[in-house]
Amino acid sequence: MISLSKKRYLSFFIIFSLLLMVSCGKKKIIKKYHVTKDEEAVFCEVQPKAWKKIYISSKFNETPKSNFILSKLKIEKDNLFKLDPTLQSIFLVLKGEGLFYDDQKEFLLREEIAGYGYDCSAFIKAGGELELILLEKEPSLEMEKGIIIKNLFWISKENLPGYNEVSAKIIFHPQKDKTNFFIILAEVLKDRGNINYDIHPQQHGVFCLQGEIKGKFYNEEKEFTINPNDTAFTEGHFPHILTGVAEESLLFIYQG
Repeated sequence: MISLSKKRYLSFFIIFSLLLMVSCGKKKIIKKYHVTKDEEAVFCEVQPKAWKKIYISSKFNETPKSNFILSKLKIEKDNLFKLDPTLQSIFLVLKGEGLFYDDQKEFLLREEIAGYGYDCSAFIKAGGELELILLEKEPSLEMEKGIIIKNLFWISKENLPGYNEVSAKIIFHPQKDKTNFFIILAEVLKDRGNINYDIHPQQHGVFCLQGEIKGKFYNEEKEFTINPNDTAFTEGHFPHILTGVAEESLLFIYQG
């Protein structure tokens, strides 16, 4: 028979092993701090194959313009958060629901938006519940398969006639009224939150917009329609403002 002391030791060992298993199954917390007394943000690290990804989740008050946190930030006055300008290359995904503000311009986030940024100095304030995903290293464009982020897709290089750079496929959320949509375009565009996309100053080239499903789009306040298999080109320097509504998707191709 097992003595009482051995039983106690065995019980302690089993409990300790279970606690160790539970703790190892959790995401590694990089850093954790309080946004306000009632809100906190947790930085968790995961290791996909190609790059490092950081998830930041935070819940906000129902009041619009409540504080919002971004990763690797400088804390500014009035508890606003600003991306560190030394970060030259990031990829952002905002997921959640609520009213959000970028440079004092309001936009409504219902499902998920994404943007690739070079100049990431814009303030963002938020009301609602939001999850932000920051990819510190840009997705590899040489991957055989696109990286799927819900309804937004990175597409690897394609051998399209005359286009030797990057293509990106965007799925739009159909809505009744004219609405802004958000674009992923590798190494070219930056997301300002209000759908004002500027080409990077060092980039020159041609954009090809090919519609899989027809829809009405607005380029610098001029309306145009893209039907299936139609192509529209624009070249030279931007800023290039593009808003619109699509039933399904467009294909953006950049030629350097």
